[in-house]
Amino acid sequence: MGASVYLLHIIEAHESWDKVTRGFMGRLRKLATDKLDSMLQAVPAETRKRVPEFTRVKACRVGSGIVDFVREEDIDLIVMSTHACRDCSWAVSPSV
Repeated sequence: MGASVYLLHIIEAHESWDKVTRGFMGRLRKLATDKLDSMLQAVPAETRKRVPEFTRVKACRVGSGIVDFVREEDIDLIVMSTHACRDCSWAVSPSV
């Protein structure tokens, strides 16, 4: 089986916020998904076509969300960044 790149953003917020804030979680998920997609688009197309990439946005507790995601997707390696990360071109570099 080949490699894949997943970009995961976890929103640490309770799903009940959606009921109280009239779709806040949906809008937040959309913003996060758009940001992840734009990070992928910053990687040259020639590089991206070599490795399948996926974006996921989850609303949950950070620690358990990461562990659950790793188990669900059978992930072998995790690379984490902070909010200061501007693009992810380094993550799909052939030299990594």
